[in-house]
Amino acid sequence: MSLADEVSSSSSAYADRLRAVLDVILQKTKAFGGAIWDVRKGPPELVCQTDLGDRRLDEAQFDWPGHAEKIQHVARARSSETVAAEFETHDGGTQSLELAFLPLSQGGTFQGVLELFFLAGRSPETTELERLVQSVLTTAVEEGRAASGASNDFAGWLSRVHASLELEAVALAIVNETKAWSRWDRVSLGVPRGARVAILAVSGLDGLDHRSGAVRRIARLMSEGLAGANVPTENGTDDDVRPARILALPLQRQNAGQAVPAGMLLCELFQNRADVRSEEDLRRLAPHAAVALEHALNWDRSRKGWMGRLGDSLAGRPARAWLLAALLLTVGIILLAVIPAPLVITSSGRLEPVRQRDIFAGETGFVEKLEVRHGDLVEAGTPLIQLRSPALEQERNRLSGEMQTVQQQIADLETLRGETNRLDRQSRSLDELIARIEELKVMRDGLRDQLNVVEERIASLTRVSPFLGTVLTWDPESLLAGRPVDRSDRLLTVADLNGEWQITLFVDQRDLAPVMNGAEWEEVRFVTADQPDQVRKARIRNLAQTMVPDENLQPTLHVVADVGQLESTSDLPGSIVVCELNCGTAPVGYVWFRRAIDRVVSWWALW
Repeated sequence: MSLADEVSSSSSAYADRLRAVLDVILQKTKAFGGAIWDVRKGPPELVCQTDLGDRRLDEAQFDWPGHAEKIQHVARARSSETVAAEFETHDGGTQSLELAFLPLSQGGTFQGVLELFFLAGRSPETTELERLVQSVLTTAVEEGRAASGASNDFAGWLSRVHASLELEAVALAIVNETKAWSRWDRVSLGVPRGARVAILAVSGLDGLDHRSGAVRRIARLMSEGLAGANVPTENGTDDDVRPARILALPLQRQNAGQAVPAGMLLCELFQNRADVRSEEDLRRLAPHAAVALEHALNWDRSRKGWMGRLGDSLAGRPARAWLLAALLLTVGIILLAVIPAPLVITSSGRLEPVRQRDIFAGETGFVEKLEVRHGDLVEAGTPLIQLRSPALEQERNRLSGEMQTVQQQIADLETLRGETNRLDRQSRSLDELIARIEELKVMRDGLRDQLNVVEERIASLTRVSPFLGTVLTWDPESLLAGRPVDRSDRLLTVADLNGEWQITLFVDQRDLAPVMNGAEWEEVRFVTADQPDQVRKARIRNLAQTMVPDENLQPTLHVVADVGQLESTSDLPGSIVVCELNCGTAPVGYVWFRRAIDRVVSWWALW
């Protein structure tokens, strides 16, 4: 009978059942991946592979020169070989591996080639490798021959316990299939949960009552077995409730090269019979059950997340551990609520001189002449920029013309009035003439006042510095030369860099309560970007009475603090600084988790 006949009863299940055997081979040999090739019909044909990623080896081998030829060579020579290989990694590097090729045969009939992947220097000696592989295959074949029917077939058992990754389904498959294969009366499976054992499944039962005496007795026996105590295999009674034979099989997994308990398989026989599997048979089955259980546990942990894993960890703790954890948690909460700590609010700010003015156009026109450049030091009254307004010039010309016309009319009427006095001082036309002259004089005075206003506005087109300071506007030549301006346009900025400085802080709305209620917020500590190791201080001058949206449209409170004169010449107007406001003290828990606590309090108040 061929290996394929031993492992599978039908060609459709051949690859699945052979993969279960391959999993056991990987566990025994410590290989990180493997594949089985069929070369009996010509070129190597991939039967199954495991733990080698999503890409099939029969596709990937086209990128590996000589790989297919090496498989065919091992098949012809019927001898094992181990070769070194270099593979490219995803990040462009290389990884050194060792590939072991072993011919598979059964009863003198060649079946295929087994390929195992090891990290460089990790592969066993060839003879040891052949022995480990042969032991797995022999176990599978012997169990298959000894079993009668599909339910007792060892390879079928392997296939069914590996058919799922769901923990509950795997646990039920292990106990029910093991009971059917071994013909023992009851098989139970448990896993360690801290200091106790959690029973996952009992053969023949879909649900468990963990308060029942039988389940508690099974859990106690498993705990003793996991703790290293000897679980009796016979208790010398023929009672049909108490088992005549008990066999505890630890299911172990590899962790950092050491075997650690993954679970416990407890087999019970209530009446001694001759048709049951031997204890040695069951012990050979245990490693295969351990592999299936470990895969299911890993899958279950990956789906739960860290909260689920923490719950599983705590679930196995004894009552004393729970009490200790609750005590420590209570003490921690009390300490967080009573230990005081400085409540410091951190915010950003802008450093700028106190005396800083923006020079606006004031009139509609255009820039005729620029008198200064960036960085120029200017005295108070120094011309900065010369504007020209054609509209004002036109208005001045109009008013001047009208005023000259009115003045000429007044002169003519005065001449006429002198001649009228000689002719007839009592005539009515004389009074009208005098009234007209007075009216024209009033009109002349009004035109003169308007002309004076226009002249003042034209004079104001020469914009001057309001104080001794420095021109801060960058590259005003390219920004302003010949440019048309409106009366509200900002043209230049002048600041007194040798005078007093201030910081405008932008306090987040969420920090408003500590700042407004703080008892020591008069002083601010700040650092600048160019001197982060030098801490300086400023004095709070005032707080804004309204919230102002920042560049992200988030409401902020503007706080102004006086810095005084700066000693460093490297500080530049508009520099962003990091500030700290000392708002007194608060419980350390509130200081650490202030934002979360404020959110919960707000939610609770609105609930």
